[in-house]
Amino acid sequence: MEKASCVLPYIGLYDKAADSATQVTQVLFADPVDVADRANGWAQVTLADGYEGWMRADGLGDPLPKDRAHVVVVPQAADRYLGTWLPAPGLRTEPLAAARRKASGDAIAEAALMFLGAPYEWGGLTVEGLDCSGLVQAVHRRFGMLLPRNADQQETVGREVSLRGAEPGDLICYGDHIAIWTGEGQIVHASKEQGQVVHEAHPKDLKARVRTVRRVYEPED
Repeated sequence: MEKASCVLPYIGLYDKAADSATQVTQVLFADPVDVADRANGWAQVTLADGYEGWMRADGLGDPLPKDRAHVVVVPQAADRYLGTWLPAPGLRTEPLAAARRKASGDAIAEAALMFLGAPYEWGGLTVEGLDCSGLVQAVHRRFGMLLPRNADQQETVGREVSLRGAEPGDLICYGDHIAIWTGEGQIVHASKEQGQVVHEAHPKDLKARVRTVRRVYEPED
């Protein structure tokens, strides 16, 4: 298996080796990838979160010479994006070890609110465009945790709590959609219907569809 890393700020990962294919996620700068095949300018790869697909081969470079130890902590810093893990310090970064110490439900909710107004994009992972599960994965990457990519996979992380007992940062899971609880009956999520990341009172139609509420970080005493 060939080892490589992403050399672009971000690049789409598709379900087929074609520009007309569906983008399923994105690969961020310095993300490690395993390359299974190359054909006609495309590479079939597996990402660190287990996602498989096809990306343009010109987005690949040599594997990183050392581990990634820093993380971008703002939605966009020049050509780097929140949750990008880097091997060296950069603009608006902090050490991953420090980021992990700061991790909490409140911090997750606050990071998600930085994306308000970001456009909805299927498979997106940055403030340039992202979907519901992309928002969840990006804000957890900011605190040094790599969650699964899809909403139905994310509903298995952490432990289950009741909706009545939800705390900021809890994941509200609907099967084909996911949101982050911010407290006082409100959620932040990338809404396909509204075309952007929004912060709103928990809509009745979504509330009726809740499958599980997951707590990744326990509230501080």
